[in-house]
Formats: sequence, C-alpha cells, structure tokens
Amino acid sequence: MMGSNAYGGYGGYGGVSGGNNSNNNNNPMGGGGYGGYGAMQNDNAGGGGFLSPQPGALGSQGDSPKKRFGNNQQTLRPVTIKQLLEAKATIPDAPFRIDGHDIAHVTIVGRLNTINRLATSTSYIIDDGTGAVEARKWLEATESDDFNAQADDGLREGMYVRVTGHFREFKNKRSVVAFNTRVVDNMDEITYHNLHCMLVHLHLTKGPL
Repeated sequence: MMGSNAYGGYGGYGGVSGGNNSNNNNNPMGGGGYGGYGAMQNDNAGGGGFLSPQPGALGSQGDSPKKRFGNNQQTLRPVTIKQLLEAKATIPDAPFRIDGHDIAHVTIVGRLNTINRLATSTSYIIDDGTGAVEARKWLEATESDDFNAQADDGLREGMYVRVTGHFREFKNKRSVVAFNTRVVDNMDEITYHNLHCMLVHLHLTKGPL
C-alpha cells in the first residue's frame, strides 16, 4: 500500500539486512525489528505524544483526517529520519511539510552514534536505519545551574534513544533542537515508533483506516 521506499530500509535493529531478506517486498520497513506491541500496551501515549491507540482516540467519527491531525505546528509528529531529510518547504522560510502537512515538533527513535559535548550544548548524531540527523541540546545557564552536571546526562554512544524537539534547517543543514532526550530501555519501543509513523502517514494520505 505504501510502497517499498516510504520510510527507507530498516535493517539494523533486528540484525536482518534489508537486502538479504527475501520477505522484504511485503515489509515496507525492511529488516527484522523486535516485534510486539509491548510499548503500545504499556504506554498509551507511546512515547510519541501524538495519539493514543485506545478506541476512539483518533477523534470523533465525523472528524476528517486533516482536522484530527491538522496543520497545527504545535502537534508532535512521530517521524523517521528519512521523512525529515525528504521534507519539503513550499517557499523559503516556510514550515517544512510531510504528507502535505506542516511539521515543527517531532519525535524520533534511533541509535546514538556520536556525542559531542561543548560548553553550552551537546550534539548527538542519531541514526534510525533510514538516515542520520543531528540533535542538539542547549544547556540553560542560570546562577544555580551546573554545566558539567547538565552535560553528563547519562547518555552514551551505542544507546538507543528517543529525541523530542523542534525540527529546523540552518545554513542548509537540518537538525532537531532537542527538548528531551531519553534512553530507550524497551526495544519494543522501536517497533512501536515505526508503526506509529506508518499509522500517522496512512491517516494523512489515505484517510481513516
């Protein structure tokens, strides 16, 4: 329904390369994944903050997909990094759009490949199997703040993390200004996030399921 390139090739998480799996033609995400709906059952917000999988949570039956998901830039959109890298702006300085809708606040899940800690910010390179993007967390300076304590956030290279923040482009470089970055301690959350991205994409492009 979505086409094999809708989200890019997911190969790394399940240890199954997208190119070597003969069943990939029926799996738009590619790769192995971790399976299961554990995160969906245990966390109705799914960590994404976009919608709840509870019955009726997608809005009243009379609501259109556009009304439910809308162009409200305050909405938190679960996305893959490939979607961010391919997002388009109709005119310079206009909001980026995915599936015909403006985006601003996004949530991504991926592997933390690189950490670069500076005096006033920490930069992370996040890779979710569809692409890589920089997420930057700015450290707030007040009289009571300890910059060293803020910088040592417990994150380490090789961890899987969820990043929530504001998507932007500056000097032709796309990045996420991170509001929150946390460790993914249940691998089912990776599967849940990918399914969440697919669900929102389908609602915005195909209408109610």
